[in-house]
Amino acid sequence: MATLFSGLIRRFKGDVTGAEVPIREELYSIERLEQYAVALAAEHQIAEKPQRVSLLLPRLEENGRKLIAAYQALAESIHFLRTRPKEGMAITKRYARIDDPEILAAAYDLHVKLYPQLPEIQAEDLKLVLEEIALTNPKARDADPAVFIDDRVGREVAKSGFADQFYR
Repeated sequence: MATLFSGLIRRFKGDVTGAEVPIREELYSIERLEQYAVALAAEHQIAEKPQRVSLLLPRLEENGRKLIAAYQALAESIHFLRTRPKEGMAITKRYARIDDPEILAAAYDLHVKLYPQLPEIQAEDLKLVLEEIALTNPKARDADPAVFIDDRVGREVAKSGFADQFYR
């Protein structure tokens, strides 16, 4: 260790003419890596009967809860837009950057009519996306849009009656 520090001090003082091995070679030499591997292996014990712990399932469950919360927030925002036109038009004006009141009202009315109570995606909705992807990836041309849709979250929220509380 003393050699390491003396080499560092010499390097910072500008004396690099010494016959010391450079720090990098000392830290990453085969011998040092082998010593580190032996020390690391000695710190860990191997169980006779290893437990199989699945960290994936709890993570998927947590992600599922987050997806449901996001889906519910989206459904609630659709209800907000449908039932509060003044605020809804202000939001549309801000994000669509529409200043003309007539065009703003028409855009707002159109979008409010298009939104379902619960957001959903249909296979037909993905066709245009796949056509665009097919321009750079020919495999997308033959892809079935329904394969890319997983509506479990939407079905679960619909089954729970979450949106029904807004539209009574």
